[in-house]
Amino acid sequence: MGYTWPNWRFIVSIRLFVALALPAFTLFTACSDNNLHQIDDDFGGSGPHIELIPDIIEFGMVDEGVTDVQNFEIHSTGTQQLAIDDVYIGASNGSFTLLTDVSGVMLAPGESMPVEVAFTPFGASQTANVVVTSNDEQLPMALVALSGEGLVPELLLDPSTYDFGRTYLGCPNEGDVEI
Repeated sequence: MGYTWPNWRFIVSIRLFVALALPAFTLFTACSDNNLHQIDDDFGGSGPHIELIPDIIEFGMVDEGVTDVQNFEIHSTGTQQLAIDDVYIGASNGSFTLLTDVSGVMLAPGESMPVEVAFTPFGASQTANVVVTSNDEQLPMALVALSGEGLVPELLLDPSTYDFGRTYLGCPNEGDVEI
């Protein structure tokens, strides 16, 4: 009795074309002869493309009540018009604010636009992301990482936790906490 192969096929073919002007990577995958898919990554060829410069903004140490403003630029690096759908600050405690509204802006290939971001610390260490959504099919949601250190007063307790042990209702239990 001989070994028989299953009645399904899995075919993966990878072709790497190297040309002097434009390298391309093509991946063919299929689970049957009738269902072949091609995935192309032309490394920035046609279509709208977005680039955010810089993609990290570090505000450093900022005093309480002081606002620091920095900016980043949205660049249209593709061959078609870039449509900015929305720009917003992701999860944040309110320390970061967008000062430039670019939602709905259209950028022609090669154009760019500055976006101002303000940092007014409401706490010690703050982080968030600016989220830019666009019609770039390869990167529909681009991010700029934000960070800043607020020089604000902090309350430190020692010990930071205190175990009162087993305490019954109506029976007081006391402990010392140093501020």
